[in-house]
Amino acid sequence: MRFAVLLAALLGPGIASAASFHRFDLPGAGTTCGTAIASTGLVAGFGTGGSLPGPTPFLLRGKHVSAPDFTLPAGEILIEGVNRAGGVVGFDLFSASIGTVSFEGRGGKVSEALQFNDLSAITDTGTVLGQISASKHPLQIYTVGVIQTKSGRQTILDDGTGEINPAGLDESAQHAVGTSFSGNGVVAWRWDAGTFTTIAVPGAFATFPTAVTSAGMVYGSYATGTASNAVSHGFILGPQGYRTWNAPHATSTAINDANAAGQVTGCYTDRRGATHGYIAVP
Repeated sequence: MRFAVLLAALLGPGIASAASFHRFDLPGAGTTCGTAIASTGLVAGFGTGGSLPGPTPFLLRGKHVSAPDFTLPAGEILIEGVNRAGGVVGFDLFSASIGTVSFEGRGGKVSEALQFNDLSAITDTGTVLGQISASKHPLQIYTVGVIQTKSGRQTILDDGTGEINPAGLDESAQHAVGTSFSGNGVVAWRWDAGTFTTIAVPGAFATFPTAVTSAGMVYGSYATGTASNAVSHGFILGPQGYRTWNAPHATSTAINDANAAGQVTGCYTDRRGATHGYIAVP
């Protein structure tokens, strides 16, 4: 099914200028969230709950949203990366027939990415970032990140933990961010042309970087409180250090992606408990 509808876009108060923040809600959804943003401002996301039969992916262009008709087995589709041409990558978390399926393509014409456990980002030139199982450890769970160009050339990201989860890639493919799982729990990292650096927002019990630009700006979310009573906030890491950002009047904010222009997308929960998608320039 394909459809195009007009999103109800609501300008949010509390940001420096009226154009720097607006929320969006997928019609009929109880929850809406942005998951990826391209260099042109094209946004991918999903809506769920309300009158929707299940999680519904969408692409947002300006105030118009379209739902791609994916030709994958029925499941729960999540678009994790989008580029200016409308190319998308992501995964089908609950496929009816074969379990998790990673995919890449454009619009409704997507194909399974059989080598990847997950695909999390795609650049304007078609380079993708994802996760694969490491062949050097066939008898144990060992996953690494991989950057793969359209020609198939790969760069492996391996910090030695055995379970690496890449999340964001810059346009030059020289910078990436993500998390790893080790004996000390979740560790956030940035990768710069072959070098891993651990990052952690001061005072947070968990840090989740989701995007990085060619200028080295890192975006993501962090959690305060406790694991059983956590509150999420957005953060930006630049030359001056960490900066917190929250959506206006939000009780919880997640930054899921950012582009080189400094636009971010994600979702936030308002004081009434409703979750909305947004586009902003923090």
